[in-house]
Amino acid sequence: NRSLQRLEIYGDRFDSDGMSALSALNHLNYLQVSNDQLDPEWLDHLSDFEELQSLVVKKCPLEDADLSRIAGAKKLEVVGLIDVNITGKGLSDLDSLDTLRTVSIWDSPVTDAGLSALSEVGSIEHVVLSNVAITGDGLRHLNTMMRLKSLQLHNLEIGDECLAHFANAPPNLTLYFGKTKVTRKGLLSLGTQRPDLTLGP
Repeated sequence: NRSLQRLEIYGDRFDSDGMSALSALNHLNYLQVSNDQLDPEWLDHLSDFEELQSLVVKKCPLEDADLSRIAGAKKLEVVGLIDVNITGKGLSDLDSLDTLRTVSIWDSPVTDAGLSALSEVGSIEHVVLSNVAITGDGLRHLNTMMRLKSLQLHNLEIGDECLAHFANAPPNLTLYFGKTKVTRKGLLSLGTQRPDLTLGP
């Protein structure tokens, strides 16, 4: 069905050649791939999907150097990376995607250096980070992302000390903290300093 718009691929019975064979699906706008045996070369075929807007990569062999291959999908708006072995240093290669608005990273060893690289992607408006290896100090890198509208932080070893970095956050930012050490008292203090921010929970 060449009009297929959404495709989710699981298991190890799919390889890079299989991805090439799917290039006829020229209306595909959502693709999720989960395969711990899949060679990263499959990412080179993303450029074949001219209407692809959302990509989720889960439990696939992936290194920072491979992230540049994602940029072949020129209309991507959403990138989700789940349980992949990256530090995030290659995220700056996504800067060529003018359409990219949302990046979500879960259960991956992304570091403060990875946040620095992410901050170089000027089009991003929404970021979700859950169970990654960043510190509170690394969040200061996100202050340069002037188009950032929302930041969700889950399952992180960060506390009130990180809130000082949001004194210089982009205007009208929505911040959500889930399962962190950030306290209500800390959020109230930040809200007094930056009343334009929306803070939760």
